[in-house]
Amino acid sequence: MIKIFSFLFLIILTNSCSSEIKRKDPPKDLIPKDSMVLILKDLTLIESHIKSKQPIVFYNGEAMKKSGVKVLEKYDIDTLRFGNSFDYYGSYQNEINSIYSAIIDSVNKEILFLKSE
Repeated sequence: MIKIFSFLFLIILTNSCSSEIKRKDPPKDLIPKDSMVLILKDLTLIESHIKSKQPIVFYNGEAMKKSGVKVLEKYDIDTLRFGNSFDYYGSYQNEINSIYSAIIDSVNKEILFLKSE
């Protein structure tokens, strides 16, 4: 799972640096954007938590993989569908940026809520 995320991130990074980005056609089973926000938010929070406990990837890789699989199971999404959807959104810079902006906004709202309690 970690390798998939790393590979997909590398693809996005490489595509964003080139002058001509190859746009992907949406897969037939594209994960809706609002669901992608929720999935990536959960994955990001779990990754952040695991890295805070064990920052060395060599030691936390298995925990990250298992946690990623659990998140996808929670949303009833398989890794192929997730990968294809992530690849699609990643080929459109504005789309992936808006997904990550929505994640940041959501986390910030949660932090403000927790601080107010």
